[in-house]
Amino acid sequence: MNSLPSPLPSALAGCRALVAEDDPVLQLLLTETLAEVGIDPVLATDGHQAVALARAQPFDWVLMDVFMPGMDGLEATRRLRATDATARLCIIGLSGNDDAPSRAACRAAGMSDFLAKPIDTEALLERLHGWLGRPHEAATAAAPQATEAGTDGAAAAAIDLSRLDALCSGDAERTRKYAGHFLAAVEAGHTAMAQALAAGELDRLQGEAHRLKSSARWVGALGLGDLFAAVEAAARSGDRDRLPPLLADCRRAGADFSDRLQRHLAQTAATGAQA
Repeated sequence: MNSLPSPLPSALAGCRALVAEDDPVLQLLLTETLAEVGIDPVLATDGHQAVALARAQPFDWVLMDVFMPGMDGLEATRRLRATDATARLCIIGLSGNDDAPSRAACRAAGMSDFLAKPIDTEALLERLHGWLGRPHEAATAAAPQATEAGTDGAAAAAIDLSRLDALCSGDAERTRKYAGHFLAAVEAGHTAMAQALAAGELDRLQGEAHRLKSSARWVGALGLGDLFAAVEAAARSGDRDRLPPLLADCRRAGADFSDRLQRHLAQTAATGAQA
């Protein structure tokens, strides 16, 4: 985790956050990041669980993934706003889609704020600090706008492992753990997307690609994240002819990232042994 101004961790210690997120990699990243500064994270894996937990327990904030299976974050937010006990709860939307329509949908659903994935750790904690003790207001977050990158050869090869190192504060064991979770999620995602395409279930394929896009960008697999974004867009538009070559590109980019990551981990371990 990035170094933070000392007042932030002390101010956040003892608070409680509901984390509504279906991606296992991001679940790990978010809950460990919060726990490191003394926040008690409670995990919900879909909108139904998020609504039930928020109604049953007190929380200082809800970190609400927008795109989840079953009940998504938008509907979960609308239901929480319709209940007196949670009507003024701070709900911060999390999404891999950082565009005007996505932000507008979050505001319309009643979210208090918005953060685009991949989420900068320091920005997340500063945002939580800013909302601490404040009731819900209209969403006014103004995070930088982003556009989906292209998927040419250079983009597909883009890798920035400094992102993963920063997430893990240079801790080699933690880096290896996060890397293992991510690579396992990508392998399972490849299989799930191929099965969804074969079954003609483009909505399921879109959801898998959206989930993988966010976690890939967070750990520094930028080109792979862009390819998952292209798969998501093709599935959304029903472009079936484009999907098979895109999925093949995802597998190649995933293998390239895995090779690069394994070399990086080996180099990190060797450097640590010499220190």
